[in-house]
Amino acid sequence: MSKTKNGRKPVNQTLTCVPVGRPVAKGPTDPLIAQTLGIVLLLFVVGSIYQFIKQRKLNAAAKQHALPLR
Repeated sequence: MSKTKNGRKPVNQTLTCVPVGRPVAKGPTDPLIAQTLGIVLLLFVVGSIYQFIKQRKLNAAAKQHALPLR
């Protein structure tokens, strides 16, 4: 994840600032932030694996339908 100008990561900043006056998380070490980052990591890994498998199938299909070289 990219960092903002003040060096804090967007998930941390969002959870510690929103809603204004009553933030969801109390600070960067709040367990909710760790859980949220874990979920984001899990979604990233699952999405990457899905993309890899799908691309592999597309490549195999394209290879079967490719014109032979002369």
